[in-house]
Amino acid sequence: MSETRTIKIAIVEDVREIREGLGRLINSTPGFRCTGVYASMEEALEKIPHNLPDLVLSDIGLPGIDGISGIKILKERYPDLLILMLTIYDDDERPATPNPANHSVHQDTCLYFLSPDPDAAYEFLRSKGLQIDPPTIAYYGMKQLYVRDPDGYTLCFQCQAEPE
Repeated sequence: MSETRTIKIAIVEDVREIREGLGRLINSTPGFRCTGVYASMEEALEKIPHNLPDLVLSDIGLPGIDGISGIKILKERYPDLLILMLTIYDDDERPATPNPANHSVHQDTCLYFLSPDPDAAYEFLRSKGLQIDPPTIAYYGMKQLYVRDPDGYTLCFQCQAEPE
């Protein structure tokens, strides 16, 4: 019988309801354990070393040390630590133009989405004026459409390629 590994996750989120809700969700999911919920990056940087997680879920828009600055510190201290950024903007809060500082931080980040039809996504995005390359098939059999978003993230819409 093989032993199941538990994935340890820490949460850094200033909104109490979201922070506590994510903690409850993680702790109620088999194979996952929340190692800590922190209201600020300062608190996380102080307490994470005492119970090092495998993954940190961090808000970007934190008071004090923001999420972008915080992940730089965390990655310097713990290079193997995985980090997933959480953020949300209301329409009136979204920056009018992309922040160039985010591009350098996000340049090696790719978000993957399961897409039923990358070709249709490509056609739709092209019809909206985006200049993007058509989907390609990766060596491991996934049809993939890559798009760069305004914040500097690479998005990959993918599905299993049809056999030729």
